[in-house]
Amino acid sequence: MNLGYFGTKELNQALYSRFNTIIEIASLPDGAIKKMLITRVPECKEYVTKILGVYHKLKNKIEAEELDVVISPRNLENWARQAKYEGYLKAAKKTIIPIAKCDRTLENVIRSFLLLYKWD
Repeated sequence: MNLGYFGTKELNQALYSRFNTIIEIASLPDGAIKKMLITRVPECKEYVTKILGVYHKLKNKIEAEELDVVISPRNLENWARQAKYEGYLKAAKKTIIPIAKCDRTLENVIRSFLLLYKWD
């Protein structure tokens, strides 16, 4: 279970105490995310640094403002896969911007992060 992760609930103490081992895993390092993206979507290789730039900017915003949204490497992979067919900006409208869950202010922030980079 991902404690503290969006969409999960706290375990009650009786259930929690039944687990023999509890492991906290840190976020994946950039190198691992890059390798995953390039392995799974080789076409994204030249854009992977930009993808990670948007990821970190958005992740920092989410953490700093304690927003009730999540961005993960899976979102990045979905973005890169979709971008093969329609380019990074159009693909972001379907894969990254929806992370904002209809929060127009956050949607505009995400768009501003995307526009910091040249995509095509």
